Amino acid sequence: MGIDVRVDALKSQAPPERAEEIEKAAKRLTDLTGMGKQYQVLGFTSEAVSGEAGPWPFVKLDKPVTLR
Repeated sequence: MGIDVRVDALKSQAPPERAEEIEKAAKRLTDLTGMGKQYQVLGFTSEAVSGEAGPWPFVKLDKPVTLR
């Protein structure tokens, strides 16, 4: 589920003033002038699920991938 869907779901259940705060927070997270430029990848794992493939969403690749 993308952030737009999550934001819309949260805003639909929030009072108008809170919905505005949610929108601003989402923009701060994704805007290229803010955290959206600095933090483009984030993954979480636990020792129990990391296994050989590594933490999700990271997997071992045969060759490097260049992000643009």
